[in-house]
Amino acid sequence: MRRPSLFGGMILSVIFDLDCTLVDRRLSIDVYLDHFLRRFGENLLALDKQRVREVLGRADGNGYAAETRAADIIAGLDWSKAPTVMAVDKHWLTTFPDCSVAMEGAHDVLDELREADMALGILTNGSIVAQEAKIAHLGLDERVDAVIVSEAVGCKKPDPRIFAAALESLDVDPADTVYVGDHPVNDVQGATDAGLTAIWLRGWHDWPADQFPAEHCVDALVEVPRLLESL
Repeated sequence: MRRPSLFGGMILSVIFDLDCTLVDRRLSIDVYLDHFLRRFGENLLALDKQRVREVLGRADGNGYAAETRAADIIAGLDWSKAPTVMAVDKHWLTTFPDCSVAMEGAHDVLDELREADMALGILTNGSIVAQEAKIAHLGLDERVDAVIVSEAVGCKKPDPRIFAAALESLDVDPADTVYVGDHPVNDVQGATDAGLTAIWLRGWHDWPADQFPAEHCVDALVEVPRLLESL
């Protein structure tokens, strides 16, 4: 028999997406901008920080354009001497994780759920090196019980196998677990198909017109604990 959670329902565990959920991708790019300009700025024909910031954000695509990101950054700017795709890609991969900025309320929410005796996890697509570096940089690893990265599992969200791996790591059942994420398909649909209750963090991706509306939504991470009380 499942024990009731301290939030009054039957939810015993919460798993979070990383980028655009626990990590504010937009603010992280703001920080990365200065590093990018120190490395490549002298080769730009005009140093327009706002334009460079727009190019970086557009090329990044909220973390969903890794394969084309470096080429799109180069193509989007005017150079006296353009860097190579390899140089831009390497700089991003080695520098961006340490530019990570926590989503507003991320630490407080995790601490509140921890105090409520919830099992906590992070489930993210991406490379082990980059994602674990972000998590460590922000001290998130100290606040969760398990971190699951797609590269380590061998499959990516929305594949139900990666959600099963997260549940196994926490030793919890899908019916007892909530997944919080920003992406309608990878996070919400993926978690729902795997039997978890999904909470959509709005503001990062448009909801697909051909997908049923999300049952549970928040506009800010700090709203999650209160929503859990009603589940």
